[in-house]
Amino acid sequence: MIFGTILHFTYDWSNCNIIVGLLSPVNESVWEHLKLAIFPTLIFFAIGMFFIDSKNLPFCLFVTLAVPMLVIPSVFYTYTAFTQKSIIAVDILTYILSVSVAYALAYLILKIPPVKPWVNFLSLIGIGAIVVMYMTFTLNPPKCPLFLDETKNVYGLIK
Repeated sequence: MIFGTILHFTYDWSNCNIIVGLLSPVNESVWEHLKLAIFPTLIFFAIGMFFIDSKNLPFCLFVTLAVPMLVIPSVFYTYTAFTQKSIIAVDILTYILSVSVAYALAYLILKIPPVKPWVNFLSLIGIGAIVVMYMTFTLNPPKCPLFLDETKNVYGLIK
C-alpha cells in the first residue's frame, strides 16, 4: 500500500514522463487511480515468484489484481451517486480495504490445493489483458466516466 501511495505522485515528480505515466496515475480519474493497486501488485508478485512455492500463483495474481479493479469503482460510483461528490477519506479507506481483501484472498489461494491448469492459463491471459488495457487506455482512454478526470475535465495523459 505504501508503494501504491508513492505511485500517486510519481508522474508529476517525473515531469510527466510518459513511461512513468504507464505505471502511475496520469490524472485523477478512477481508472488511473486503480494503478495504485495494480502495478505494486505486479511488482510484488514478480519478486515473490522467486520465493513463493505454489502452483496457484497465476490464479492468485489475477484475483489480487481483479478485486481492487471491481471493488474501488463499485464503491466509488455507489457512494458518489448519493453524495454527488467524492470524499477523499472514503476513497483512501476503499483503497486500503480493497487491497487488504485482495491480499487476504491471495494468502488463502496460495494455501489451497493446486487449481486446474486451465484456471492458471486463463489467469495468465487475464493478467496480460489487464496490463495491455492499462497501457492502452492510459494513452487512448475511452470517453466514458471511468476515464474522466473530473477535476480538469480531461481524459488520459496530462502534460
